[in-house]
Amino acid sequence: CGNGLLTFLLVSEGYSGLGIDMRHRRSWSLFGSSLYLELLIDPHSSTLHNLIISNQYNLLIGNHSDELTPWLPVLASQCFCDVFLLPCCFFDFSGKKFITNNHNNTTQYEQYLNYIEKIANILDFNIRKDKLRIPSTKNICFILHGKKLEDRSNDSIHTRLFNQFGIDINHEHADPQISNHRSSLIKSKPEFYSIKFSIIHFLFEYILNHNKSLTLSTAYDILPNEFCEQLKSEHGGLKSVILSYRHALNFDPKTKLITLTNPQLNSITLKQKQSSKQCFKTKPCFFYAFHPNSCPLTDEQCAFSHIIKK
Repeated sequence: CGNGLLTFLLVSEGYSGLGIDMRHRRSWSLFGSSLYLELLIDPHSSTLHNLIISNQYNLLIGNHSDELTPWLPVLASQCFCDVFLLPCCFFDFSGKKFITNNHNNTTQYEQYLNYIEKIANILDFNIRKDKLRIPSTKNICFILHGKKLEDRSNDSIHTRLFNQFGIDINHEHADPQISNHRSSLIKSKPEFYSIKFSIIHFLFEYILNHNKSLTLSTAYDILPNEFCEQLKSEHGGLKSVILSYRHALNFDPKTKLITLTNPQLNSITLKQKQSSKQCFKTKPCFFYAFHPNSCPLTDEQCAFSHIIKK
């Protein structure tokens, strides 16, 4: 809620609500400290979910909510709320900077708005967009109204987001608590704006179902036309895409053949176990998600996320 002015104005107009920010602001004491809560927001926190549900809040307002921006539609869907969202800074689900390939002459801001709208569509919100009269070039807001769905379970939400984005939100975190977070972020490109995940998934299923290896030329031939067209925008071509998913497919430089990776090679190494850094698994394990025999490694052993199966 930042300096808390918007919260103060809404409460003054008779709305019941609460402003939340990770840091206390001196201006809160001017408006009434009882209107605000200093809280480090974890999207997975039951504390936050219980706070929303127990107080029967029915609208979440994300006013320049930074790392939490893509999470608010998810949180609202879980808590049966509507959403007002004004995106500003560009972050994905992991809290990393949102980076896209600009192949259609659209701005990063426009692509980020499309990204947020895609999330809302996946979660079955009724979406309205508006342009606010504010002194900012980032003045597009979303008003998301939740539909009465039969299945808003966490499993359903996680599965839908995984099928579209190739990420497991169980293991994704917006981490504003990390010191110097904004300056030290590793730039990432969400799977939605990359065709890599879809291509690898297609080839993985093909090799699995036909029980045979592929050459690069054969792989190109069997890919759907839309993948081939989009692949032209990927630097390095198909070989580069496959090499970036070594945990799913293996390209042998000697035989020039593409095969399924040996899943045993995806185990967490001793070096990783002894590392002092906390590691979040943000890439899915293809064997656990798509192989009929699943992954031979346990979730603790595998370096990749064992998410809900399709």
